[in-house]
Amino acid sequence: MKRRISALLLSFIMVLGLTATAFAAVVTPGVSQSTLHSGEDVDVTLTLDETLEKITNFEYHIYFDADLFELVKGINGGANSHTTHSQALIDDGFRHKGQSYYAVSFVDTLSKGQTIQAGELYTLKFKAKKDVTEDVTSAFRVYKESLADTSFRQIKGGEVKDGSLSVTVTPAPKNTYTVSLTPEQQSANVGGAVQVALNVTAQGYTKFNAADVTVTYDPAALTFEKDASKLEGFEVKDSGGTVHLAAYGTDRPLGQVLTLAFEAKTVGRTEVTLTGAKLDDGRNASAQDAPESEKGNTVAAVVVDGYPVALPEEFTGAASAVPNADYVFAAKDQHYDYTFAGSTMGGVPVEVKDNGDGTFTVSHVTGAVVIVSDKAAKTYAVTVKGTGADDTTAAPTAAYGSDYVFTIRHDANFRYALHVTVNGKAYTGFRVQGDTCTIPGVDVTGDVVITVDKTVIPENQFTVRFEGSGAGDVTGAPTALKNTKYAFTVRKTEGYTYTVTAQAGGRTVDVSEKNGTYTIAAKDVTGDVTITVDKKIDMQVAVNEYVKLDGKTMFLVSVAGTPEAGKTFAYDGVPMFYSEKYQAYCWLVISREVLDASAVKEHIQMAAADEVRLRYDLDINGTQAVDINDAQMTYNMYNAAYDDFTKVSMDKFLKADTNGSKNLNVEDAAAIVHQLMNG
Repeated sequence: MKRRISALLLSFIMVLGLTATAFAAVVTPGVSQSTLHSGEDVDVTLTLDETLEKITNFEYHIYFDADLFELVKGINGGANSHTTHSQALIDDGFRHKGQSYYAVSFVDTLSKGQTIQAGELYTLKFKAKKDVTEDVTSAFRVYKESLADTSFRQIKGGEVKDGSLSVTVTPAPKNTYTVSLTPEQQSANVGGAVQVALNVTAQGYTKFNAADVTVTYDPAALTFEKDASKLEGFEVKDSGGTVHLAAYGTDRPLGQVLTLAFEAKTVGRTEVTLTGAKLDDGRNASAQDAPESEKGNTVAAVVVDGYPVALPEEFTGAASAVPNADYVFAAKDQHYDYTFAGSTMGGVPVEVKDNGDGTFTVSHVTGAVVIVSDKAAKTYAVTVKGTGADDTTAAPTAAYGSDYVFTIRHDANFRYALHVTVNGKAYTGFRVQGDTCTIPGVDVTGDVVITVDKTVIPENQFTVRFEGSGAGDVTGAPTALKNTKYAFTVRKTEGYTYTVTAQAGGRTVDVSEKNGTYTIAAKDVTGDVTITVDKKIDMQVAVNEYVKLDGKTMFLVSVAGTPEAGKTFAYDGVPMFYSEKYQAYCWLVISREVLDASAVKEHIQMAAADEVRLRYDLDINGTQAVDINDAQMTYNMYNAAYDDFTKVSMDKFLKADTNGSKNLNVEDAAAIVHQLMNG
């Protein structure tokens, strides 16, 4: 009896288990894409997440917009394909409550009950109709109609999860061509070449046959150069401002289909404009006229910056000259006389006028200007006066850049006082060594007046002499009293380090300093006193490898320091450039040997010239506009396309270090492109 109850209980549990399984199963509908063009297909799929046992029939309804979709076919998903006498059926579309739907169903004709495996039950493939002219959003909706097992009763389970499937149909893309001109702004000098490319892309086409294109330009600013253009079989007619291009016949590839060449005529901004474009595939010739193509970039801007000018490093001036106008440039250092034999304009010799104020003029520019110069240091008159003039030996002239040396023959019974003016201003930068006095060449910037006064030395007094490179910066009495302390001051110039030493009676004595006043103790004043003040320029010199050339290296020489007022650091007499990025003065040296700081220090002096500052404005080629060619020029530089400063001046090389890394690399060109793309 107990065994029978247990068997019944076991049967009941098994039935409960089957029912629980059926109850848990879910059918999930899905679409293959939620957005499609008209004329494209979309699949609506029913997927069962768990296996169903002993099923005799099921039916699901899929509602759809019959005005938007039409059924292509039904595909058995295989979830019950293992049962040969069972198959899923799809009925013809019919309407229910005003909406079209299809019924996806299964019937076990033997009523034995079949296993429906988890997986795809069925897929309906619909096609979006082709007459859609604007975006339309609709929905497929899936409902469970019935699900029965061998009890022939409707059972729970197989419920539809998220039965609404939203789909948007967009108009089919048109088969079109798009025509564009070169998008980048170009720079050119007057007389220079301008290239404007015509590019063709397409939707639905891979080539074209017929083309009718019109491009306009300003004939006052540009001249169309037909022979220099790459026209690839196009017929061309230039009407002096309008270029008409036509082609037909064989298949032509997409991409850059031709290039129009122009010569720049006048300074300023001008444009080449795409005004008309009709392209078509040859297969359409019998059915339609060539339609107007889409237009991409229609304007190619050109900035024309005059005739190019090549200047030596000794001068500053614009990189280009305005046509038919005077071109003026200036010497960085005005203490030379310059001659310009060999200078040319448009390839023929040209006169360069000296304006007498450090500037020079090339009149009425009609071609590229190349300045070639020689220089000779200016010479100035030297006058010697004072009661000690007869004891002074001095040449009557002094030349800029060359140290001027004169001597004073000292008589032991007299004390001598030296005063110097240069160009009418008091000057204290001379050096004194014994009887020899020197004015550095960089300071010979005008007429020199040397005044030497001598007076008799009284008893119990000693002569005081000042020597060294800083002798002119010392202020002190020309005599010292025996056994009396002697004090003097040194006027220190910014940018120099001073060293002060002294001798009295032929022996070295101590010098103390307090608040800028120097003192020799009374016990040490036992004879004639010689005070030596040496001053040296405060500068830190560094050398960096700037860019590798073919068999040579371009080195960056940088000098950190503060030059005297009215002066600047110079390399071999030519003023260096000041870089805000480096916080230093800089110069470029091309050498086959490795340079180090100690080797270049002897080349660095000061010059009586104005400071020349680099402008880091990304306008590397100096056309007054920043465009893609500035990046290209920088790329050429770090790829060693230029091996000296004849084609590309030193300041352009220096400006190309856009990131201040003290060498040229790919990041410098990338910075220019980033500026163009992002503003």
